[in-house]
Amino acid sequence: MNERRTVVLVLCVLLAAPVRAEDGARLFKNACGTCHSTNSVHRLGPSLVGVVGRVSGTAPGYEFSLAMQKAAITWDAALLDRFLAAPKSVVAESTMSYPGLKDERQRKAIVEFVSGLRE
Repeated sequence: MNERRTVVLVLCVLLAAPVRAEDGARLFKNACGTCHSTNSVHRLGPSLVGVVGRVSGTAPGYEFSLAMQKAAITWDAALLDRFLAAPKSVVAESTMSYPGLKDERQRKAIVEFVSGLRE
């Protein structure tokens, strides 16, 4: 019985543990890195360097969808979090095929990581 309680306690601690800052880079690579870069080179999706403070559809050298251009939203941490959770809820006609990331802690780590990307 004590072993069972110990296992439950350990699982609770692990699940409640904050996602470390360095996890943001790893999570980004796994969830976003196939399409987006952390340098100035665009891939299938635009580079996310400097995305915080940028108006949607305006990264130089990338051809955005008309929907992203028309959205004309300024990216900040809260909006990026909402977008990562459910992209189509923020830009309904977005061509991004990513379905969304439901884990709030993982989204927060990714948003913190992306927010720090500078040229």
